[in-house]
Amino acid sequence: MKHAYTTLSLAAAALLLNSCGSVTPMDRIAENPAAYQALTPAQQTLVREGKIEAGMPPQAVYIAWGNPAASPIEGYKDGKNYTRWVYSQLEPVYTTPAFWGGPYWGPGPYGHRRYYGGFYTGTDVTYIPRNVANVLFENGKVVSWETAVPR
Repeated sequence: MKHAYTTLSLAAAALLLNSCGSVTPMDRIAENPAAYQALTPAQQTLVREGKIEAGMPPQAVYIAWGNPAASPIEGYKDGKNYTRWVYSQLEPVYTTPAFWGGPYWGPGPYGHRRYYGGFYTGTDVTYIPRNVANVLFENGKVVSWETAVPR
């Protein structure tokens, strides 16, 4: 039985590592050598530095910045197809401690009567996504982008 747990643990760890994906432009270049070689030398330099420019195809943006946070937003305007990629990062939101306590009327340590009780909770942290960048493609080429933080 112990062997089954070990095998299951190893399989779960392998699945987790495989799902994490690449984290740097160099990792993504190694995964996509053909897409990287199809770029111009100037675009290759930018992609290695994690930067993008107008005219780049989506594959170049993926290599430079990775996958967008959500499914691409598709649209059509002024006779052109467009796609928007939105990037986000998780931002911690801290809650202040709260006092959960009396006065209470109800069951307590001395029967049904009014008593003061309660406790302070610790600080809770919740993570919410915050949009930090988006890229607009028209007909499969970058036409503009904006970032909330330097990339």
